[in-house]
Amino acid sequence: MFIDMAFYIMPLQGDSQLHTLMDDTRTRLMYLCELWQRWGDAEKIQRLFPDNPELAYRSDSLIEGTKRDTESYFILKLAALSDRKLEAFITEAEANFFEHRLKCGGPLTIKTAIAETVSHLATALKTWRMTGDQRKSMTQINKILKNLMVNGMVECSGREQCWHSIEVYFTFVLPLVRTREVVLRLGMAEVECHQVVILLRCLFEELSALVDKQLVSSKAVEAAHEDERLSQVMTRLQLLFRRTWLGGTPRPSRSLKHQEVEAQSKYFPLCMKNLFRKLHQTNRLRHPERFRLTLFLKDIGLPLEENIAFWEKYYSKCSAGACEHTWGAREKRYIYSIRHIYGLEGARYNRPSHSCSTLQSIQPSLQDMGGCPFSGCDIKEMLPQLVPLLGHNKNILEVIGKEIRTNRPMAACQTLMAYTKYTTGSKRSLSEPCDIEDIMDAMPKCLTMKPLQYYMETRNIKESLEHTL
Repeated sequence: MFIDMAFYIMPLQGDSQLHTLMDDTRTRLMYLCELWQRWGDAEKIQRLFPDNPELAYRSDSLIEGTKRDTESYFILKLAALSDRKLEAFITEAEANFFEHRLKCGGPLTIKTAIAETVSHLATALKTWRMTGDQRKSMTQINKILKNLMVNGMVECSGREQCWHSIEVYFTFVLPLVRTREVVLRLGMAEVECHQVVILLRCLFEELSALVDKQLVSSKAVEAAHEDERLSQVMTRLQLLFRRTWLGGTPRPSRSLKHQEVEAQSKYFPLCMKNLFRKLHQTNRLRHPERFRLTLFLKDIGLPLEENIAFWEKYYSKCSAGACEHTWGAREKRYIYSIRHIYGLEGARYNRPSHSCSTLQSIQPSLQDMGGCPFSGCDIKEMLPQLVPLLGHNKNILEVIGKEIRTNRPMAACQTLMAYTKYTTGSKRSLSEPCDIEDIMDAMPKCLTMKPLQYYMETRNIKESLEHTL
């Protein structure tokens, strides 16, 4: 029986009580959700257990290297491999958890994790059935970890001023390559001592992908679904994740007319508000921008014919002599595109709207709007957009600025949402100052969002006020 310290390669064997397994995996999932939402803010991470007493009480199952820790990891993995959204979340969230453990544990944790992993890799290379590429990747990772053990980087106590470095294939450290934090020579990246935690995180993610493939090829996922008890646990975990992930946000209860969109735009998140503002000013959008806004309008309740009428209203204003994108010149193409989005043309797939994480991945540019305005930007660039929304509330602006600087776009957007809900619900004007503590109750409880959720959260406040009058 193997028990991993930080990397998870070998599943455990033996019996466990079903209710303990369910409790432990539920605790792990909720912890990962909380950690993910606080990631990038050291102060918030430090308050994770004080803010969640129930998680703190059940945290025994999160102790690194224990049987319960390893079991909960693999049960979550099995549940995730049959749920694409859960799989994407678990991949990133477990990597965050791994990195957090290394930073908290220091050199001793790093040394132990590497030693355990080298031992487990030796077993895996002897016993697993793998493709040639998988075996090659695992062998290279094993070599990197052994090199870390012999060149002094593992036990180094002064990493920031250290001269140690190691060469690895650039494909293993793509995050460092993308940000140009490593020197490349003939396909090899020189990773310095202060980057060892990021290197280990990258190797953890690579090994996790290899383990996932092994779980699938060994029929472990199939066997888990055939076991009624495990299947029930995995289904409950998937449902719990979706409630936490989506926050239970309802869909609009009524259809909108295209004439109502302008009045509703005050409830839009900033990403969609910027797109609508640009359309209002220029009467046209580039194709990716139009695609994103059309999907969002479908989400908030525009039926097909109303969505077509919305775009016809603006594109009919384009001057035929100055612009080739007039409604008259391209009407059939525009209608086909919108019908395609509603699943009535082409492959007849009713397309879902973009998630916040997808919008955050869009590189901001002057030509292409509609990505997340809080991602990859400078707070000074945001001032013209935020000041009209926040008025004299510099305290809230400072909080949003901090979230932007620490690369937490979701938290910045949620803070703006909470402020909008608070001022709408309390009927406060922009000239009345408030603090971050004032709006905490209005903060959304869901883990992550789509633009639809922002719209529903802010619009529902207004509608509930109207019903009480």
